[in-house]
Amino acid sequence: MKWNESLYFGTWQLSEDFHLVTRVEAIEIINFALEQGISNFDTANVYGNGSVESILGIILPEKARIVTKIPAMQKPILNELSDIQKCYPINWMAEKFEISMNRLRRNQIYCILLHNWCDNWESNCDEQISYLLNLKAKGFVEKIGISIPNNFVGSIPFELINKIDVIEAPYNYENNWISDNMLLLQSNNIEIILRSIFLQGKHKKLCESTESDKIIKEAFLKKCNLVIGMTKKINILKNIQSLKEAQK
Repeated sequence: MKWNESLYFGTWQLSEDFHLVTRVEAIEIINFALEQGISNFDTANVYGNGSVESILGIILPEKARIVTKIPAMQKPILNELSDIQKCYPINWMAEKFEISMNRLRRNQIYCILLHNWCDNWESNCDEQISYLLNLKAKGFVEKIGISIPNNFVGSIPFELINKIDVIEAPYNYENNWISDNMLLLQSNNIEIILRSIFLQGKHKKLCESTESDKIIKEAFLKKCNLVIGMTKKINILKNIQSLKEAQK
């Protein structure tokens, strides 16, 4: 695996939710990432209330690989019974997907994920997954999948694993679900995208220390893809260098 195939530029930190960069600075940092050879971008319908998707739609070249996510109408709570039909009604999914595609200025993207997965949706998600499969069949997306929330401890039924292509999951010392399920998913050709490897930037000392280099290399050697949020040019260069060294 090559470093630029593995790395996804995480865009949540470019949104107003974090107040880390201005719109002008966000555009500058994305352009810098493109210049360095980054071509994979991870985003979501809700980041910055849609502003991040809009920026990406303006800047990214056609060849860029984009992963975005459909939010739940009612966000489910882990370990509590919830009805996927209320969280992801099909008309809601269709509306949010169309909005994302318009913002991204694309007729086709690499991958669409359900953003808010719950641990009790094992057997009643056929309608929602069928909708995603239909998007794939029509050529609107190349891959479909789900995003696993923090603190998830449930299971993914084999029937679902057989239908989806991608699982995005947190990977850090607070969240180890993916480590326990990695071999099973990879043996069934599931693309694993690891996110929150620095706990979404909460531990700034970790992000800026040599420990970050170790974490990135460890994740890369597991043959998984990585989402890393970056708001400074120096971080982009540092993370690319870590992946290049892991690739050797």
